Amino acid sequence: MQTIRVLHCNSHSDGWTADSPDLKGWSISAGSYGESKRLAEQAVHAQLDGDDGEAQITHHIACSR
Repeated sequence: MQTIRVLHCNSHSDGWTADSPDLKGWSISAGSYGESKRLAEQAVHAQLDGDDGEAQITHHIACSR
C-alpha cells in the first residue's frame, strides 16, 4: 500500500489549499480544513483511479499565512 501525503496550507484571506508531493498535477482550494481534506481525498482517489494498489492518505498542515 502506498502512502500519499497531502499538504494543507491555511491563508487567512484565501482559505485552505492542498496538494501532494507524491502525486503531481492537482491542487484544491476550500473554505475550511474539513472541506480541504474531503476535496483532497477525492482528488487523490480520482488520480489513482484504475491503479490496482490501495492508498493510505495522510494529511499534514504545512503552513499558515
